[in-house]
Amino acid sequence: MADLAPWGRSSVDALAERAFGHATLRPHQRAAIDAVAAGRDALVLLPTGAGKSLCYQLPALALHQAGLGTTLVLSPLVALMEDQVRAMRARGVAAACLHHGVQGRERARLYRQLAAGELALLFAVPERLRDGLFLERLSAVAVPLVAVDEAHCVSLWGQDFRPDYGLIGARRDRVRTGDGAPPPMMALTATATPRVRADIEAKLGLRSPVEVRAGVVRPNLRLEVEAVHGVDGKVDAVARLLAEVDGPALIYTGLIVRGEQLRAGLRERGIDLPFYNGDMERRARRRLGRRFIEAPAPVLLATNAFGMGIDRPDVRLIIHTELPGGVAQWAQEIGRAGRDGAPARIVTLLDADDLAIQQQHIFNAHPDAALHAIVYDLVAELDGQAAGWRMEALRKRVAGRDRRDHRADTVLRRLEAVGSVRGRAEEGRIVAVQPPQVAAPGAHWLEQAAVEAARHAAHERLLALYRLLEAAADAPAGRDNGLWDGVAAWFDAPDRALAKRTDAEHAATPAVWSPRPAERLAELEPAAAGAPPPAEVQTPAGTIAAGDFVMLRGGRFGEVIRASRRPDGVAQLRVQRVDDLREIRVLVRGPEDVTRLERR
Repeated sequence: MADLAPWGRSSVDALAERAFGHATLRPHQRAAIDAVAAGRDALVLLPTGAGKSLCYQLPALALHQAGLGTTLVLSPLVALMEDQVRAMRARGVAAACLHHGVQGRERARLYRQLAAGELALLFAVPERLRDGLFLERLSAVAVPLVAVDEAHCVSLWGQDFRPDYGLIGARRDRVRTGDGAPPPMMALTATATPRVRADIEAKLGLRSPVEVRAGVVRPNLRLEVEAVHGVDGKVDAVARLLAEVDGPALIYTGLIVRGEQLRAGLRERGIDLPFYNGDMERRARRRLGRRFIEAPAPVLLATNAFGMGIDRPDVRLIIHTELPGGVAQWAQEIGRAGRDGAPARIVTLLDADDLAIQQQHIFNAHPDAALHAIVYDLVAELDGQAAGWRMEALRKRVAGRDRRDHRADTVLRRLEAVGSVRGRAEEGRIVAVQPPQVAAPGAHWLEQAAVEAARHAAHERLLALYRLLEAAADAPAGRDNGLWDGVAAWFDAPDRALAKRTDAEHAATPAVWSPRPAERLAELEPAAAGAPPPAEVQTPAGTIAAGDFVMLRGGRFGEVIRASRRPDGVAQLRVQRVDDLREIRVLVRGPEDVTRLERR
């Protein structure tokens, strides 16, 4: 790749001001752009609102103006890409996006622009990288930079929801710079733990990347937890919180059925809210999204299908009515508030019963290895004769009437990603190509041990967030609750040791919450002085005590109520399962009978 150095910093600054309206670059933006200028890979971790997009948009424009080609940006959501393209075009920057909705003449025109060197940026979803025509067109032009936006999805989605994210690195060599060298790659995200950072680096094949990091703590966001019980308790809390905050508000729910219950309860109290969810028709979702961005003070009820990349800087309130899947997901969602720097309020409604919902999500997101062969065989039975057949038929064959069970969708996406099936199931056009093989790149999900490990890791992430929120719910009102420090500790962020504010400072600035001194998640719930230790028992799976969360054989998990030993020496646990709240007896004769997830 050609060096950007000939422009010099003054020229890059002038371009930033002329094209993007930025008189100066922030130090972290400068470091990321300098890495690209030197032809280096970069891993950019900046909090929401810190200007991540400029880190690739500015060098993309500079490279294009120098005649060095079109920057490829891989992004997860169509709506997000379209918003970015609109913003680029409004600034006079030639940009386009390619997804399944771009067809016929529009796609042909895009490819002509690409071949003519007219585009500074081309946005695409990762799934385009298995489109032979797309790769052929890309290989015929110079690509001086590849940017992967929302790069945490490489780790969090790369093995279940969006398997093509996990295959980006394997397909990276299909694009080249003008001189035939592999282009530098920039991976960008707001949230990534040390493990996820390592996962991003490995899966994308980043070569000795320059790591650009800033802290995750945003003092203008006040983080709160409120203990509630049941839908009625949530409805009461949401109604009260909406009355207390003046400005745009976003209310998150985990399940569509729970969202409908909340909506009905709020309507009884005279609050009629639109509900954004994945079952809506695409155009209706887009209308709601635009309304939330453009209306003076909108309030939206939504599943987590809404939010990634929303460009609304003045969101004053975010309410989580159900437990998110982990600290990273929660941090992504709370980051959508207060992007203008003004105070905003984040309230999580904590109901222990919601753990069962997340357990079901985890189970559905990590289907058993054997299910992949079953789904492949079902597709093969069709033999391309799929007139009138739709995805709903496959879901029913796999999950019966359980609408929350989307394992069939996950499995089909994985089979498509490794080339075992092709076509569009929803259009009744899908055929089997070849049975999936464990040796295929990205096909580790064909091994049950990998499935169990993924479920285990997901449960640990969930329980870490639950413990953090549980501790905060017990904190005295008006005092530091440790949530920001817990978030910073989870990401091992450089701002973990921020000083604790005094009570007087809290009283003077009630809308701003400040983290307490650094404290590991495992230390957030210290034992009371002089309290007797919980009853515990040595088992083949290790020491297990009352209060521990454990995973049982078969993938279900629960909380240990009692731990003891039978007269014959076999360890015996009394466990309350999370999904159905039943208490069961578990005999631990071997390490495979139970796995301790977290010590209380």
